[in-house]
Amino acid sequence: MALTGLWISAVAVAPAGAVPITVTQERTFNFVSGWTSPLTGNFTSTGWTLNPFPFTQLSQITRIVLTFDSTDPAYVSGIGPGGGNLWVALGVLNDSFQKVDIASVSHANPSVTLTASSGQFFTTVRALLLDGAMGVTMGGYEYAPGWLGVRNYTLSATSTFRIQVSGDAPPPPPPVPEPATLLLVGAGLLGVTCRLRRAGRAR
Repeated sequence: MALTGLWISAVAVAPAGAVPITVTQERTFNFVSGWTSPLTGNFTSTGWTLNPFPFTQLSQITRIVLTFDSTDPAYVSGIGPGGGNLWVALGVLNDSFQKVDIASVSHANPSVTLTASSGQFFTTVRALLLDGAMGVTMGGYEYAPGWLGVRNYTLSATSTFRIQVSGDAPPPPPPVPEPATLLLVGAGLLGVTCRLRRAGRAR
């Protein structure tokens, strides 16, 4: 009976398979410079909503969402000083600290979602995020149809850059029993042993 109970308990606390999980990290900036000289920032391995960063293999990360927005009045309105539309180009820094452009966002469309269907953009960002740390870039610009190029625009207000990472990660390890818990378990096992010995002598 005692052995059966112990076996059932062991099964109950055995670790389960991978579980769906989402973690986020957000950085705030007082300004964002123009597109040709973009602002850089760092997302750290300890800044996520769950620490340590739960993903340990590339295959575990299935979705990455980059979100940028600003309180800059012109950016909120979407129209720059030259009458063009205002955008912010988002990028990442690769292992050689070179800028890799990912996408452009606006106040009306502040997020870009990367999945396997996004191809190289997704695989690049996912690989850089595997250790939980990554450098990012952001640069403002104004553009209108008919222009020969874009015009730099500096966002002179509080801006936020948020990264959300989703996937299937291993479950956290079970908590280590406290000394008091171990003492109670030991006392219980000792009691069972004594009872079995007494029953054997009675026979």
